[in-house]
Parts: sequence; C-alpha cells; structure tokens
Amino acid sequence: MYIMHKNLLYYFRPFLLYTLSVINLLFMHEYLRRYGGEGVAVYPCSICINVLVTVLDVSIVALMLVCLTKGKVKLSLSMVYLISWLWSFVNVIYIRFFYHYLPTSTISQISSLTDGLVIDSVLASLKWIDFFYVVSFIVFLGLVKKRFYVQRSLKMVLCFILLPVLSFFLIFLILTIYHFSNPYGLSDMKSYESMLSNVVWNPQARKKLAPDETVYHAGVIRILVSDIYDQFVQKELSDEERDMIYKEYSSIENRVSGHVTNPQVKNVLFLVLESFLSVSSDLIIDGKEITPFLNSLKQDPTVYYNGHVLPNITLGESGDGQFIYMTGLLPLRNKITVGEAKTKVLPALPKILKKDFGIKYTEIVLPTNIQMWQQESMNIVYGIDKTYQNVDFGNNWFTPINDNQVFKLSELTNKEKYQPFFSMTLSIDTHYPYGRSKNSSLFLCDKNYSESFKNYMCSCHNVDQLIKSYFDYLKATQIYDNSLIVIVSDHHAHIDALDMGDKISNETPLYIINGNVDKTSSWSGRCNQLDVFTTILDVLNIDSNWRGLGHTLLTPNYVTSVTSNTWDISELIIEGDFFRGKL
Repeated sequence: MYIMHKNLLYYFRPFLLYTLSVINLLFMHEYLRRYGGEGVAVYPCSICINVLVTVLDVSIVALMLVCLTKGKVKLSLSMVYLISWLWSFVNVIYIRFFYHYLPTSTISQISSLTDGLVIDSVLASLKWIDFFYVVSFIVFLGLVKKRFYVQRSLKMVLCFILLPVLSFFLIFLILTIYHFSNPYGLSDMKSYESMLSNVVWNPQARKKLAPDETVYHAGVIRILVSDIYDQFVQKELSDEERDMIYKEYSSIENRVSGHVTNPQVKNVLFLVLESFLSVSSDLIIDGKEITPFLNSLKQDPTVYYNGHVLPNITLGESGDGQFIYMTGLLPLRNKITVGEAKTKVLPALPKILKKDFGIKYTEIVLPTNIQMWQQESMNIVYGIDKTYQNVDFGNNWFTPINDNQVFKLSELTNKEKYQPFFSMTLSIDTHYPYGRSKNSSLFLCDKNYSESFKNYMCSCHNVDQLIKSYFDYLKATQIYDNSLIVIVSDHHAHIDALDMGDKISNETPLYIINGNVDKTSSWSGRCNQLDVFTTILDVLNIDSNWRGLGHTLLTPNYVTSVTSNTWDISELIIEGDFFRGKL
C-alpha cells in the first residue's frame, strides 16, 4: 500500500507541475479580463473557453519541449513552468502600463527596458497581488526538488499529444452547445460559422479589431505564431485596397477650411507634453492655480485652444502619440507601430514642411536616449535632421533628463541660427509613477484629491512654469513672433494611476499660438489626436497631396475623423508600405 501511494505521488508530481504552469497563465488572463482597457468576456462561456485554450497552450509547449529533450519530463515541465511564470509576470506588468496583453512586436523595443524611467515605473507598479508569483515559485521549487518517477515515459508523451486534441475538441463542443442553446441558433448559421472561425479555426481574422479579446479566446501560441509569420511577410495591397486608400486621403472635404495663414510665420515649434490632461487647466487647489501660464494662453483671443482632444494611441503609448502627430495616421491596433513603421516610407510633417513650406532644418529634443520607442529609426522616417538626447546634457545613456534639463537643452540647440526650422521638444516630468511630485515648488494639501493626483498636479504646475520660461527665451531670441507654436499631449494620463475614479476625463489639450485662428469660427468640442496634423497643414495653408486622415478644427462644422474605416485605411497604408516610390 505504501509503495502504491509513493508511486502515485511520483506520477502526480508532473501533473502538479503542469497544472502550476496553467495557473500562471490563467492568472495573467484573469488580470487582463479584470483590469485591461476593454472587456473581453464576449460569450457567457468565455472563462471556460479561456481555461481550455490555456491548457492547449501549455500542452503545445510541453509537447515541443518533451520532444526536444527526448522525453525528459521533469526537465521539460520545469522549462514549461519557467516560461509560463515569466510570460505571465511580464504581461501583468505590461497590462498595468498599457492595458493590453504584451504584443509580440514589443520584442523589438527590448532596448527600452534599460531606460531608468521604465525601471522606476516597473518598480513603482508592483502590488501585493504580485506575491502570487512568489508563492507559485516556492511551490515550483518544492516540486522539482522531489524525484520524478517518470524521467522518460511514452505514456506522458502521449498525454501531451492527447491534451491539445481534447482541449480543441472541447472548445468546439462548448461553442456549439452555447450557440444552439439559443432559440435562434438554427436560423443563424452565419454567426455560428463566424464564432467558430474567430475562436477555433482562424482567430487571426479578429486580431486587428480586438487583439485582447482574440488572445483571451484563442490563446497565446496561435497568435504568437501568427505574429511571427506577419513579421516576415510583406503585405501586398490589392488594386481595390489602393483605390480605397487613394479615394480617402485625396478628399479635401473636412480637411481644408480656406484659412489665411499668418504671414510672419516661418518656423514651426511643437511641444509634446507627457501624459498631460486638460483637467489641470483652470483647476484651483488650496487656492493655487495649477497652470497659470497655460491658462493665460487659453484666455488669449489670438490663441486657439481645445481641451477636448481624445487620445488615439493603442499599444505604443508615447511612440504612438508622436507617430500620430508626425504622420496624420492612426497607429496599428495589434502591434507596436514604430516597430513596423521604422522600415516603411511614410509622409511626415517635417518632410512636408521642407517640401511645401520652405523649412530648411528639423530637430527633435528627447528626454531619453535615442533608442527609446525606436526613435533613431523613426527620425529617418519623419525626416528629422538633428536629434538631441539625454547624453547631450551630460546624463548617462540609461538616465532620462528632467524637464528643467529638457527645456534648457531645447534652448541650447541654437535653433535661431537655422531659421526657418521645425523643432519638436518632448517633456517627461508628468510621466508615471506619481508616488511623488517631480521638481515642483507647489505643495497641495486638499484631502478631496488623492495623493497621486496632487503629485501629478504639482508636476503639471512645474511644466507650466517651464513653458513660460521657454516662451521668454523664444521672445528674447526673436523666434516667438515668426513661429507657429503647437502644444499638445502625447497621450492621456491613465486615470486609475491617479486614483480619481471617474471624477476626471482622459481629454488632452491643444494650443495653437500665432496661427491667426478665429476662435469664433473654429471647433472647440471633442476631437481627436489625428486631427492635429491636418489642422496644422490647414493653419499654414499648405497645399499638400497628403493632408493626413484627420479633419481640420478650423471650421465649426467638424465631423469626427476616427472611424473603423480610418483605422483600416491607416493599417493598410502602414503594413502595405503604400507610399514607397511615391514620396
């Protein structure tokens, strides 16, 4: 009896190790379902489907490793566990920042992980729930210390073959029962075929439209294989797709207002503020105005202001924000856009300003190193002549400079000698984490606001004062009056990181200075990041073939520019390299 019990334990330990790997991934999936940006439980049986696809994923990896190790079950399952543990942990951390599963394209951004800002943000994002990974690893160590009775077992290999087949069959069976239990199931065979196609046979079909939902219902492995395949295959556009793209972007309706440009303007300056929310404008806490200088711009009748710009970023956050402003395109929905776009030929604002507005010199000032978000490669795509980065201010490669240094560096580039020029400056102090205020002289005590939000507001105040000083520099060097100055946010600050619930909006601001814009006949309501590119060309009255996919804000009859069709066309342009040979 004792020997039988001992043998059962020996056989049971591989099963426990396998189950532990499944639990690691289920923890990741459940975290996304609860805390991701969009819900994923489309079907009532979604959680059951997710369990089965997770078993399918673990079984496929286990089978591959068992074959590679020639049947060494203990070694194989230990490797499966470590892969599942690491993949789950990295995804949970990524979800906290970006609210999506970690896309395969993020691998191309691996150099960004060495940036000090990223490391600080990761450390600040750790929560008590992460203790799960400590417990899981302790259990794993306890299991692998024990001797496995099965070192090489044909039965175990057969189990790893049968488990994926069984999981696949059960997924098919559950979806079939779910569909035909509906009274209208028999008469709606198209939705049944679509559901099976999206979940069982061809999950890639929905990958662009709902990447998180697709991974949740189809599992990691099949999407991973699909993503890797996509990396090596250049999409060929059909004649019909090319016609659709041309028809959309060649239309000037909603893109041209007949605006008369300011004749003094010959330079263009872009200030891209990190995670800057419109809520900071006009907000008074403890009797203190948060952004007094920006508020003065807002009240200036010669300054165009819109505090209702909706973010259009996807998986790439800051990289996406800059991409939208530079190209007038929307980012990819299921990939890190800059990883794909860095090898493409695309129209971009600096290029258009050189070609159609007489700009001679273009520069960008970064708070990080040039490898962050593939900046070095993307600068070539955008048409940037000169890049200033953290090391130019004396910082080491891994440590970003703060906004005091960013604006000082922007003043030291001697841009006044290179007029007419295009200059983009990226700030950083309002970046997560918000455990403390960064370089601010403002202190807030009002208990009606969370500590994170007050810290964030203090950082906004500091940025506001630095912009004021920067404007003083522009005026002292006679740059101000002959420059179009645009102030935007790269994207919103994630509301949950500010602990403010639904009390604040994710809307961001847009300021256009010296644009000769009539505020009474322009749009001041909700609009999109995508519209900024188009509006700038309209402000400057540039007659360019490419005006972006946005709509101008210089008319009171604004129509939203971001639709499913806009997303589709943007992705066709990027992935199909539509402009190669045309620019």
